[in-house]
Amino acid sequence: MQRFEGRVALVTGASRGIGKATALRLAAEGASVIVNYARSRDAAEALAAAIVAGGGRAVALQADVGEAAAVAALVHEAERRLGPIDVLVNNAGQLVTGRALELDATRLGEAMRINVLAAAHGAAAVAPGMRARGRGRIVNVAATSAFGTTVSSIAPHALAKASVVLLTKQLAADLGPDGITVNAICPGAIDTETTLPGGALHEALRATRAQQRAHTLLGRAGTAAEAAAVIAFLASDDAAFVTGQALSVDGGRTDFLTHSG
Repeated sequence: MQRFEGRVALVTGASRGIGKATALRLAAEGASVIVNYARSRDAAEALAAAIVAGGGRAVALQADVGEAAAVAALVHEAERRLGPIDVLVNNAGQLVTGRALELDATRLGEAMRINVLAAAHGAAAVAPGMRARGRGRIVNVAATSAFGTTVSSIAPHALAKASVVLLTKQLAADLGPDGITVNAICPGAIDTETTLPGGALHEALRATRAQQRAHTLLGRAGTAAEAAAVIAFLASDDAAFVTGQALSVDGGRTDFLTHSG
């Protein structure tokens, strides 16, 4: 089913993980895709080339999405290359660790810049065009840490992702009258290239993943493709009456405490 035929999608942080899976999913459903990256040029260009080789349209464009001017330039170049942006997926993010009692402005600012300001910059850059056309889809990637966590060392990350959820709701209120929906997904434990066997973080996260699986109703980690499928739903016309929502994509980990078994 080609839900995105004739539409253009910008996916930030798309060189790997959920961003990469989202770019592939949207392209498979007919979208022309801008593969944004900050540093991983080779991976982003390889992804864009793979989409083109499969009959799609894609271009890899570099930008530090934590900077408003860089995002404005990214959107301008993307629209010059592929056309007006119909879908924005604010996926770029950074895990900044630290305990709540040790929180400082530097660590929190780092977490907010990439996770929150980047999403705000992206929305601000695409909103004028979407408003002029009377439609648009914005999907932000938050995390279940926005709602609560059993991990004590990710305070900057959790605060930033909670802010992404609230930003989503504020943007939905601002842009709803213009026919633009804004939603978020909140992934739980999602396996990507870095966490799977052979990945750089596989050994470091082995114990954490075991604990997460034990406290997830489905008893496993999710895949990037599964997260991308939910993003694609929210970006499609199937979700035309859904806005201001933050959907957990976590195999039931958020609801584990309600499980009586």
